[in-house]
Amino acid sequence: MPEIVPFIGTRYDCKLMGDLGLVVCPPYDVISPPMQDDLYRRHKHNFVRLVLGKELPTDDEYNNRYERSARYFREWKNEGIFLEDEELSFYLLEQEFVTPWGEKRRRRGFYAAVKLDETTQARICPHEQTFPGPKADRLKLLRATQCNLSPIFVLCPDPKKRILALLTERMNARPVEQFVDTEGVQTRLWILQNPSDIQRLQEGVRDQMLLIADGHHRYETALAYRAEMRQAVGKRHKNMPFDYVMAFVASMEDEGLLILPTHRALSPELGVGVDLNEIMGDLETYFTMEPVELNLEQLEKTAKHLLQQLAARKPKQVRIVMILPNRTAYILTLKSSVKLDELIGLEGLAPSVRGLDLTILHQFIINQIWIGNPEIELDEADVVYSRDPVVILEQIKRRHACVGFLLSPPRPEQVREVADQGLLMPHKSTFFYPKLPSGVVVRDISRHQ
Repeated sequence: MPEIVPFIGTRYDCKLMGDLGLVVCPPYDVISPPMQDDLYRRHKHNFVRLVLGKELPTDDEYNNRYERSARYFREWKNEGIFLEDEELSFYLLEQEFVTPWGEKRRRRGFYAAVKLDETTQARICPHEQTFPGPKADRLKLLRATQCNLSPIFVLCPDPKKRILALLTERMNARPVEQFVDTEGVQTRLWILQNPSDIQRLQEGVRDQMLLIADGHHRYETALAYRAEMRQAVGKRHKNMPFDYVMAFVASMEDEGLLILPTHRALSPELGVGVDLNEIMGDLETYFTMEPVELNLEQLEKTAKHLLQQLAARKPKQVRIVMILPNRTAYILTLKSSVKLDELIGLEGLAPSVRGLDLTILHQFIINQIWIGNPEIELDEADVVYSRDPVVILEQIKRRHACVGFLLSPPRPEQVREVADQGLLMPHKSTFFYPKLPSGVVVRDISRHQ
């Protein structure tokens, strides 16, 4: 069963810092170089200096951004910028946000230390591929700082809503911290130290399968670091700090849980020789097609309207927006009579993967109908990926793409089904929104080593 425990958190001294919105930052993997520069200017103690410090021309093996992150952390602790809580705690977090289509939502969860698990009966399941580069980068940072600077994000089935019930009860109190982050998300933090409350949350997680929503590279990095430390100190030591990783745990039943898709646009080269009339005829066999005129002079308004059309789909319905350079879009809704496994050669895929909108887009609409080659594998240069539909519309407007596709978000139960079967989602499948800000709480692994 998953084991979660409270930990001693290290946090900014909010009395000294004032507005914590000035010092927290987005997760490292969404920070672009211009955003990094802006965060550096935002505050001299912005957390970006720890989680994604700048590289300098003079960097070498002993003086580099990883070592600077470690030095900043220790210095900020000594200067009182960071304070340690006195008791073992869970940290409750609430985020209020607006969806890209204008709906207000609220997501709740809590920070805990989760025991690492890589056995054949693992109770912590990934759902996406990982890559060597990010893992090597995060491992260097973990070695240098000996801190979980950012959490992994896990989802916990909560059929009786025991987790949600306790969070709702305790979040009626005044938060210890609240701020608006760089994405405009209203964030609130509570500290939970009551033993009976801690036990209730532990019981809510017990016997459940935790699904990694975000932070796959950080999780595998934690496993690699644990292996190194076990080799150094020996396996006889049980329940060491490196046997755990900081995680944000959210109920899978939380109505505020939102997964956003990554939209696509195909390069102009993939439009050469394409017969649109033929493509439209082929699509009409499988989809109902509702034309929508586009106003490409008001991209944000147009994007919001198209996302609202996607959000209005029925449960388990496949709906995709196709955008053409002739300033027309089509809302493609898969006909209920269509059996994809029989008609379009997806017999080799598990049903949980076969039914994903993204699979249908790539394996059928793009490969078979648009390109006409079921076996083709597109290069990164062939596709523009963006979580922002405005970017896709801009590509079409400037004719930097021959066609664009806006996707419906995967449903949480789809992600859970894929993970439960030990499978992985296709590339760039999920984006859990909003991202968790880095810098709310840190878990210092070195405290007890």
